[in-house]
Amino acid sequence: MSLQHPEVGRFAEHLGTVGQAVDDWLGSDMPDALSSAVDWQTTLSGPPPQHGIGADATIQEYVRLLVAHGQRLTSPRSWGWITCGPTTVPTVVAAGAMAVAPQRQTLSAYHQVEELSLEWLGAICGLAPHMRGVYSSGGSTANLVALGAARQWAFEQRGWVRVQATTLPEHAASQRVLLKCGFEVEGRLRNFRIVRGEPRDYLLYARVPDKAATQ
Repeated sequence: MSLQHPEVGRFAEHLGTVGQAVDDWLGSDMPDALSSAVDWQTTLSGPPPQHGIGADATIQEYVRLLVAHGQRLTSPRSWGWITCGPTTVPTVVAAGAMAVAPQRQTLSAYHQVEELSLEWLGAICGLAPHMRGVYSSGGSTANLVALGAARQWAFEQRGWVRVQATTLPEHAASQRVLLKCGFEVEGRLRNFRIVRGEPRDYLLYARVPDKAATQ
């Protein structure tokens, strides 16, 4: 295997190429990746390559195989889950941060803004200063933190008497998160939602306030 030094530079050119491809995809009907005529799953499988193809060709493959076969979370026809697509400014800022502030060892303007955003988020949610946390990038971990915070806010701040959630039967990660947050499964909702054109059953989970906490 031959080793090549990765390119550092030409960010404006390459980000412009990717940005245009993203704009084009968002402006399309966002077709389902699994219905594509391009066999991207086979192309993106196999052993590691023996030779590099260079930055330009890599970006072109990225646009052709990955951008064109993404998740249509920002489409009105999205099947949703509990996430949504990012907006323009956070996406662009995150791309810049990856290049100029990739580490946390020293203080920079990026870290200062991250701390400030956590303060603002806590204030918006009505959290006490000592409850300020950190951002989590792991899907299951982020879901656990978010669900725990939402449950606490619903019961303690809003006085709600019930919080419920649904999940596909095979989505074990979401079910583990719900169970860790004290939710209990209440049953199966038959043909609850249309997923990729087919009616699917969902499991119903719910949590009510602890009796000791409400007395």
